[in-house]
Amino acid sequence: MRDLFIQRLEQLSNTTFKIVWSDGTESIFSLAQLQKGCPCARCQASALQVEEQVRATRIYSIGNYALGISFTSGCSRGVYTFQYLRALGDAVERDMEKSIGRL
Repeated sequence: MRDLFIQRLEQLSNTTFKIVWSDGTESIFSLAQLQKGCPCARCQASALQVEEQVRATRIYSIGNYALGISFTSGCSRGVYTFQYLRALGDAVERDMEKSIGRL
């Protein structure tokens, strides 16, 4: 993806937020989903138990390529690159479309 950046970050609830990407695509994330998929080495090597109602105490920019998220429980060391977040958001969207198609 060429020149992918976050145009807007919007809190939807205590446990979800939306990213509007530079190309206009919108991705919605639950914090539990992101913590379960934490890309840090420690979390990748273990089975992290995550509360569904986990919250973020802070979401912050890491340079111009990633977000950092400080969670109320568990690891807060993952670097969530824009490419990783976009791919995750696209995968969630495809899964939702498949589920709706089965109804």
